Amino acid sequence: MVHAKGFETVINSTYTRELLFGDQIVKTSGAINKIGNSGSPDKKNRVKIFSNNFYTKLIQPASENMFEFYRNKEFFENLLEKNSEIENPGIDLTKLKTYRGLPERYCVVFPGANDPKRRWNVGNFAEICEYLISEYNLSVVIPLSAGEKQIVEEISGIVKNDRIIDLSGKATLSELAKIIAGCKIVISNDTAAVHFAAAVNKKFLCITSGLYYGRFLPYPESIFSGGKYIFPKEITENLKDEKEPINNYRFSSDLDINSISAKQVKEKIRDLLG
Repeated sequence: MVHAKGFETVINSTYTRELLFGDQIVKTSGAINKIGNSGSPDKKNRVKIFSNNFYTKLIQPASENMFEFYRNKEFFENLLEKNSEIENPGIDLTKLKTYRGLPERYCVVFPGANDPKRRWNVGNFAEICEYLISEYNLSVVIPLSAGEKQIVEEISGIVKNDRIIDLSGKATLSELAKIIAGCKIVISNDTAAVHFAAAVNKKFLCITSGLYYGRFLPYPESIFSGGKYIFPKEITENLKDEKEPINNYRFSSDLDINSISAKQVKEKIRDLLG
C-alpha cells in the first residue's frame, strides 16, 4: 500500500530505529529521497548496520544524552536547516472528542507497560487505588489497552469497589487525552500516559526503574514542571549526592521497580495533592 502511493520523499525521524516497522517500510516505499536518523548508539539500534543503506541521506544526531523532545527538535532543525520555534509539546483539547460518562472527581491510573520490567506490582497499584478512593474521594479510571484488561480485573478483584472504572480498550487516543485532561492526577508506570499528561498540563506521578534516564525521563523543568518520579533507591541516593546517573541508565536499567514501596508512592501523592 505504501509503495503504491508513489511517494517522492519518505522521512523516518526515529532515534532508535526499528527494522520491520521503520526501516523496511522506508525501503519498500520506493521513494526517491529516503531520509532517516543515523540513530542512537544503544544495542537496540544495531539493526542499522543492515539497514543504513536503505536511505539516501542519514542525519547525524549529537552524541550527548538528550531528552527526546529536544532530540526530535534537533532532527527537524537539521533536516530543514533552520531553527524551530516549538518550545514544548502540547495538545489542542478543543479539537478532541470528549469521553462521556465519567464522574466529576477522578484520577487516572496506568498499571500496564509493554515491558514486564517496567510494571510495578499489581497488588501495589491496588493499594494505591484504595488509598485514592478512601483518602481523596476520587474514582479511579484505568484506560489500558484491550490486551491489558486482565490487569484491571486483578485490581478490581482486590479493591472490590465500584469506583474502579475499567476503560480498557474503550477509549481512542484522542479521547485518552481528554480523559487525562479532566482528572486530578495521573499515577503511572513509565508509559505514554505521562507524556499525555505533560502535553495537557496535568500533574503526574511516574513509578520507574530509571530506564532511559535523561532521554524519556524526567521531564526538564523547561518543558513541564508538574511531573514527579519515584526511582529505586540507587538512583535516589545518586541524586541526593548530586552524582549524575544519566549515563548509568541511559540505555538500560536492571534496577528492580518493585523495590519501590506503596508507602513511598502514597507520600509522593500527598506532596502533589495535599
